[in-house]
Amino acid sequence: MLQKRTISLTLNYRQITAEVFEHYRLVDFLQEDLGLSGTKVCCAIGTCRACVIAYRENSESPFSALQSCSIPATSMDGKELVTVEGLKTDGGRLHPLQQAFLSHFSFQCGYSAPGFLMAAFALMDQLAKQPVAKQKLKQVIDRAVGRHICRCGGYIKYYQAIEATILQHKGLVIDP
Repeated sequence: MLQKRTISLTLNYRQITAEVFEHYRLVDFLQEDLGLSGTKVCCAIGTCRACVIAYRENSESPFSALQSCSIPATSMDGKELVTVEGLKTDGGRLHPLQQAFLSHFSFQCGYSAPGFLMAAFALMDQLAKQPVAKQKLKQVIDRAVGRHICRCGGYIKYYQAIEATILQHKGLVIDP
């Protein structure tokens, strides 16, 4: 018998409480119950990373990338999540990463883009707490998004957009 459980979490900077089935995948909860269709599902086993969202345990910890297709929604009780819909800035403007993806023509089909965006968003939050030396930036970006699969092969443009955004934000990179 399927059982429901009540969870409370912060999603896109808003507190929510919902009842979800115990083994309901997080991506299904986001799409079906909350109408947040930006997070994509491709492989459904956590390999392609189209389903990545940003997640953190509490407000002191940095965001990390989380594959929402392979984790139960109930495991997010008490956590903070940001999906691609939560990237907009005050006034509804695009987040700098979104703008960079447009400027660098990173979007092709757009299917893998939300996963790349959210992994890069988590990376920028991590770098805000622990900056990286400029000469190691490409390696750090590769660690953050190197296992993402892009159906269209647009990897170089994603990397260029992420690097440009990080370099434009003070305090994320140390230039010795």
